[in-house]
Amino acid sequence: MKTPLSRYLCALCFAFSSTAAFAAEFIVPVSVTSTAPEFYSVQNLIQGPGIGFKDTEPYNQLGVGSASRWVTTACGFPCDYLAGGDPPVIVLDLGENTNLSEISVWGHSSTNANGVKEFMLRFATEAEGETGFGTSITYNPTFQTAIDDVKRQSSFFDKTIRARYVEVTCTDNYFTPPGTGGPDGPAGGDRVGLGETSVTSSTEGDDLYVVANLIQGLGSGFSSNFPHDQLGGGSTHRWVTTACGYPCDYLGSLPPPVIILDLGENRALQEINVWGYTGANDNGVKEFQLRFATAAEGIDNFGKSITYNPTFLIEDKNDLPRLPFPFQFQAQHPVQLLIPGAEKQQGHIQNRPDLPAQPLEKLKFAEEQDCLLPPNAQICRPREID
Repeated sequence: MKTPLSRYLCALCFAFSSTAAFAAEFIVPVSVTSTAPEFYSVQNLIQGPGIGFKDTEPYNQLGVGSASRWVTTACGFPCDYLAGGDPPVIVLDLGENTNLSEISVWGHSSTNANGVKEFMLRFATEAEGETGFGTSITYNPTFQTAIDDVKRQSSFFDKTIRARYVEVTCTDNYFTPPGTGGPDGPAGGDRVGLGETSVTSSTEGDDLYVVANLIQGLGSGFSSNFPHDQLGGGSTHRWVTTACGYPCDYLGSLPPPVIILDLGENRALQEINVWGYTGANDNGVKEFQLRFATAAEGIDNFGKSITYNPTFLIEDKNDLPRLPFPFQFQAQHPVQLLIPGAEKQQGHIQNRPDLPAQPLEKLKFAEEQDCLLPPNAQICRPREID
């Protein structure tokens, strides 16, 4: 039986569509609280740009000691603070609902094991308040940090979160038995500490070349004849973000662009096709990841019923040929893909174990006529792109 796979397609750092360029904006919380008894005040965690950390890249931490860091009281050296008691919970109040894309932390110390090694986040809206964590926003990521009290350590979210309150649960520090230091790690772990925290707001900025160029389709964006080479170039045919400030690494300082394609209705999908940005510089996408959602789920529920989450690599900088990426079937998926276990091997597609390998250019799927592989390719063109 045919089962429509999805209406919406979401990708990270995608070569042919995007929501928009991102601009990073540090949000300084209006208040912060902690559940743990403290040795250095938790208020030190929200000193912000220019005080807690530099206001210019790479945003290194400023200050040391009791005036600049947060750390709990000790459980009694040597000991593991998190072995028997509840983990410290920090709550950041941003003052109002805010679009969030990332959290940054700066370490407590590079010379002891008291720094937070792992933390978990939950979110709540203004209406839900500080007692409503996880109610409407179920996103609950866990991130890890390094022992470093200078560099900003950024952790990007899988999606934009709109919330007022951020709960940070410190689930691990760098304690290594017996806690007195040695080849496995520095002494400490009898406390839990951080240097600074900040969240980042993602706001849509202006693309240098507009994102609508990515869905021009057959005969305009790419040739209607096999092998469907890309047509045109420059500002009327390509998409590219604004710059982070040359020279710089766009993805090293800003959240990855998130791409959402609206196919108009649930469609049976079996591959995605991309065309590169340019072969003349390094701005083209090298790797992208996909998630899916049905029409009923909408754009806020990627990955909910469709757990298939492939990552694809673009190996060459080239802006002419069509690059097809077939999807693979996995039996545990709640929504079944129409394409059986496809795996590319030496220029061939292995369709099913009971069928022989066939050259890629001759492969067809009789059950699905919307998106055939070349030479009979009919590209599924998205109706809208955000």
